[in-house]
Amino acid sequence: YTQSGTYTYSHPDANGCTQVDTLHLIVNHPVAEFVEATACESYSWNGTIYTQSGTYTYSHPDANGCTQVDTLHLIVNHPVAEFVEATACESYEWNGTTYTQSGTYTYSHLDANGCTQVDTLLLTVNHPVAEHIEVIACESYTWNGTTYMQSGTYTYSHLDANGCTQVDTLHLTVNHPVAEFVEVTACESYTWNGMTYTQSGTYTYSHLDANGCTQVDTLYLTVNHAVVEIVEATACESYTWNGTTYTQSGTYTYSHLDANGCTQVDTLRLTVNYPVSELVETTACESYTWNGTTYTQSGDYTQTFTAANGCDSVVTLHLILVEMPVMQAITGEQEICINQYATYHYDISDPNYQYRWYKDNVLWAENVPVMILHEMGEDMVIVTMQVADGQSGCAADTSLYVQVLNRIAPDTTEIRRKVNTNILICQPVYSDYGQVHYRWGYTDLNTFDEVVIPGDRNYCLYEFGIDTLSYRYWVETYLDEAVGEGCENRSYYAHGYVTTSTPDYGDNVVEAYLSNDRIVLYVNSLSLDKIMAALYDVNGKLLLSKGYGTTDKVSDVIPVSIAPGVYFLRVSIGGQMYSVKLLKL
Repeated sequence: YTQSGTYTYSHPDANGCTQVDTLHLIVNHPVAEFVEATACESYSWNGTIYTQSGTYTYSHPDANGCTQVDTLHLIVNHPVAEFVEATACESYEWNGTTYTQSGTYTYSHLDANGCTQVDTLLLTVNHPVAEHIEVIACESYTWNGTTYMQSGTYTYSHLDANGCTQVDTLHLTVNHPVAEFVEVTACESYTWNGMTYTQSGTYTYSHLDANGCTQVDTLYLTVNHAVVEIVEATACESYTWNGTTYTQSGTYTYSHLDANGCTQVDTLRLTVNYPVSELVETTACESYTWNGTTYTQSGDYTQTFTAANGCDSVVTLHLILVEMPVMQAITGEQEICINQYATYHYDISDPNYQYRWYKDNVLWAENVPVMILHEMGEDMVIVTMQVADGQSGCAADTSLYVQVLNRIAPDTTEIRRKVNTNILICQPVYSDYGQVHYRWGYTDLNTFDEVVIPGDRNYCLYEFGIDTLSYRYWVETYLDEAVGEGCENRSYYAHGYVTTSTPDYGDNVVEAYLSNDRIVLYVNSLSLDKIMAALYDVNGKLLLSKGYGTTDKVSDVIPVSIAPGVYFLRVSIGGQMYSVKLLKL
């Protein structure tokens, strides 16, 4: 039963009779308390102290003796204290209070929950130590990068080791030495502060003044040097100088004051000459010119003139004139071929004369009537005969100009065989006397018969093909004019023997040569390919092109008419391109 009331219970009693019992019941219900509380740090409830928020119960008998269970809903707020560490310069303000000394300080106040919160300040206060410097300097003083020229008190603000602003103070005295300026005029020399000066100029003297500063004095000095006159005089008989007459050679002095008041000592170096007579004896060839006058007859001639010593002198010329040798013509050829011998004649019948042959002004032979010239180079040769009198040395000469003509090719030429080809190439040669031509041929090494290769082979390249015999090939160079005696000019292919096979090659062979006004092209391809050739100038302009279809070999002569310069022949074999540089001289 949970409620108060009267209740009955029917049951059989001990006698088997129905017994109805009655219950008068009072049920008491205890009233539980519910407490909600908010506290700071802790809360005391029914003798127990709680420091944490939570729900707590308390059981006790109520007034009716029933167990009553009360409930506490508790919130405990714990204020969070702040700990501040600060470093400051001079002072620090915290929560309205200014602190000037290092230390630990607290501040109590209510937090947001109304609880008392005690904060703590750990403070370090740094006080910069200012420097005070007293300095005495000369002229200027540099302090912390600034140069001061005047006395005064100066400050310098900077951060110290703690990062605080430190203001240092400089008490500066700047002494300025007073320099002296001295202007002096002297003769010859002047002594100033122990130094002797002999030249005009500006001089300085450095010393310490009363303040210990370096004082630099200045001397503006004018040193007058008496300008000594050195008189060199040459006179005849006598000479007057500064009122004194001298009759003998010698050195004389004269002392006087100059314009600056300095003593000037002049010097006379005197040469006194006396008139002389002179005899000149001369031997000359045919004529003689003396002092502007030409004499053609032997004899004695006199002239009066001022001699080298300044005195009148009479010079006598005793002149002997010798006749020049009578010249004749040199006989001999005036035009010859190069490498030929030439003979020249001259009559040397007079035994009183000396005869000298010259070739191009170089002595060749003496006292022979015949001169044979050889090893003559191309161009002009001068043949000269000089005839000299054996006693007087008087000589005359006559010359003959001989023109040496080069009527053959100027040089032999080397023949080379191109590797992996049947092409012979010679080194081109040039002549100032016309176009050089090339005539190809070969010598049968079995019979030694020479055969000129037929056809148009007048250029410095020849493809000889595959020969079954052994030959030695040669090329002959010649000019348009007829070739003279001894003018054979040929050179031989160095290998001499040509077999029936050519060396193996592992790549396409492209050879091209520019000879006169034609391009000789040789192509040996490893397989059948389409072959094209195109000629370009140095600027890339296409000048001509030629196709050869599908083949494995090309041997062609392409006529061209091009100016001297650099060209490029580009040959394509299938998909490969080859470029050959050609030079037209």
